[in-house]
Amino acid sequence: MKTTTVNCPLCQSRDVSVIQRQLTAKVDERAFSYCDEHSQCDECGEGFYTREQSLANSRAYTAALRKVEGLLTPEEIRGARVRLRMTQPQFERALGVGKKTVVRWERGTVPPSRGANVALWLAANYPTVFLEYADGRVPEIGQKFGDLQVVGRIFTTSLGETVAETRSSSVRKKSARKAPSGDGGTKGTLYSGKESMSV
Repeated sequence: MKTTTVNCPLCQSRDVSVIQRQLTAKVDERAFSYCDEHSQCDECGEGFYTREQSLANSRAYTAALRKVEGLLTPEEIRGARVRLRMTQPQFERALGVGKKTVVRWERGTVPPSRGANVALWLAANYPTVFLEYADGRVPEIGQKFGDLQVVGRIFTTSLGETVAETRSSSVRKKSARKAPSGDGGTKGTLYSGKESMSV
């Protein structure tokens, strides 16, 4: 137990202690624990959270839940966004989530949902696939990365500038097309960037 200089919001007493305890929560019958810290008035017994304690509590809960659910960390989420050169609002539009959602994820105060985590995982591990998905939501991203060449674990623009890491080894381009075959059909070779794939 520690003391604090914060006044009790109920009786205004300065005799306030800091209480630390382990709390247990459940998600789909899976229990997990995290450290909770709050303040308690020694005069009237009122319990309350300061702003700092509330944020710390949210981060502790989110970190414990993230570990149980296997969700991306704030650092991984921010890293994926930065490598894609997206602003937080652009990333939110690309993911189809509300305003300030990415801000909260990157601060670690709110965890992404399971569905959002799948999209975030694609952004972190298969950025070309994510960019193709995001193109309709954030048109300027498609204009910026309209010609991508994937090489090993990195993909580059047509100017040869490294943009992000990826686990894909294919080549994708928004304007990929099938070369006409001799009989007027669409069978042939799918051209994309500098390489081609038979189809």
